[in-house]
Amino acid sequence: MFDWRLYYVYSLIISFTFNDYERAFMLSKKAAALKKSNVSTFNICLLIFYEGLTSLALSKNATDPKQQREFCKVAKQSIRTMKRLGKQVPENCLHKNLLLEAEFDMLKGRYIKGLDKYHRCIELAKTEGFLHEHALACERLGLALYSQDTTKDPLSPNTAITPGEKYLVEACSLYKTWGAHAKVEQ
Repeated sequence: MFDWRLYYVYSLIISFTFNDYERAFMLSKKAAALKKSNVSTFNICLLIFYEGLTSLALSKNATDPKQQREFCKVAKQSIRTMKRLGKQVPENCLHKNLLLEAEFDMLKGRYIKGLDKYHRCIELAKTEGFLHEHALACERLGLALYSQDTTKDPLSPNTAITPGEKYLVEACSLYKTWGAHAKVEQ
């Protein structure tokens, strides 16, 4: 029997990957029943991770303060759950939690803490062999640095290109290695 909840989870990942945050959020709601099922922890971990990332992305763009608080509430719950899962299976979840926390810190204006968590996430995803999440972390860091309109990353050495460009170029290279050619074209 086909499990539509898993279809929704993987569609959520694709939607988030291609910046369709509204669709990703709708899909996360359709997949929510997965959290109470006996499906593998890995798939639940993916749902919680991308639900949190989607909520954070939508919170950044929300103009209504009430809506922004609601998205932040979902993101905080995802962070708490991912932190708990990170204690159970750190090799699968710790870097995901760090990325969620980095995005949340940047949203709340905690720039240096956010940068530190992005860098730790990148190193951990690389060490644990999560190529696509290594690419994602580089992409999110590059976008965060661009959004801060900074020409200097205080946690990395100075280079000829801006830090945002450096991480976006690295993300493209990693996505290409992973085989995500449509993402590279984006």
